[in-house]
Amino acid sequence: MTEQEVLAEKVENASAAELVAMMLEGLEGEFDRGMKAVEAKDEETLKAAVDKARAILTELLATLWGDSEVAISSRQLYIYINKLVTDAGNRSVKEPLEEAKQVLKPVLEGWQHLANNPSLADAPAAQKGPSVVAGMTYGKGTLNESVMDGDERLGKG
Repeated sequence: MTEQEVLAEKVENASAAELVAMMLEGLEGEFDRGMKAVEAKDEETLKAAVDKARAILTELLATLWGDSEVAISSRQLYIYINKLVTDAGNRSVKEPLEEAKQVLKPVLEGWQHLANNPSLADAPAAQKGPSVVAGMTYGKGTLNESVMDGDERLGKG
């Protein structure tokens, strides 16, 4: 099997946490490639590393949904890292990439921990979604409110 085939198989069999960890590992690898390119004054490789890092960040941002504290914080973090990567590419300096790598490190370690401990990532609350859902419907001249709790019972609020 080629390296690409091994990676494809790994991706096909990965959990969600493992996929995020793989993306973050790839992002870290692009930081390293970019720093080496700056040292070697290789503008073409630096541009490729910056472009790839930004593409990975775009994918990571696309995986975030909702307005939970984790989603908001992750969005802010990925946007900040994107600014650092862009700065490194624009100025051809490695310091922003070094900072980006330091910022990314605890996030990567957290996702690797989740990937290595599936019971943490597969907790019922993580899969179940919100425990209470509320909604309103309009009838002729009335407004009806309905609430569905975690036991999936529908009741009037």
